[in-house]
Amino acid sequence: MMLPSLHRILQDATGDYYDDYLKQAGEILMNIGMIIEGLGSSQAKNISLLISKHNDLMRKIVKEIASVSIEEASRLVVLAGLILNLKRAIEALDAISFLFEGSGESLEAQRKNVKEASEILLKAFGNLKTRREKELDDVLSRFKLLKMTLGGIDRIRSNTIAILVYKMAYNGYCIARVARGLV
Repeated sequence: MMLPSLHRILQDATGDYYDDYLKQAGEILMNIGMIIEGLGSSQAKNISLLISKHNDLMRKIVKEIASVSIEEASRLVVLAGLILNLKRAIEALDAISFLFEGSGESLEAQRKNVKEASEILLKAFGNLKTRREKELDDVLSRFKLLKMTLGGIDRIRSNTIAILVYKMAYNGYCIARVARGLV
């Protein structure tokens, strides 16, 4: 039996049948946005709740993967892979939140970069189902611009916050590339 292409699997994996999973992922993304608005104050409790919600979502998907046909499981695996990008972004946000706690205005430029990274992630995931090419191309462009703003790979490597911002934005970039059909 031959499995369908990744593009076809993604199309099927974002169909109406999977709306509940995408809705839960959307709730996680909204919470990420709220955490970013509160950077500088303790966000550990909110991030723990977010990780718990993500773990519950992944448990549901994995449980369903084990009980469906191979073709259906392949769609769920693609969806689970995309949702794992949220986990990586949450982990980066957890570290960013810790670094911002108690800091003054000295990190204002970095705060803008964190917001941009979260918008890249939110916009990429928001366009996953609709796959609007123009919006997805915008996400890809915004990622490249953020990478330049951070100073390129050499400068990113020497700045902890830049590494975490890059990691957060990169997960949105990966989602956009998959949704755009570039992988």
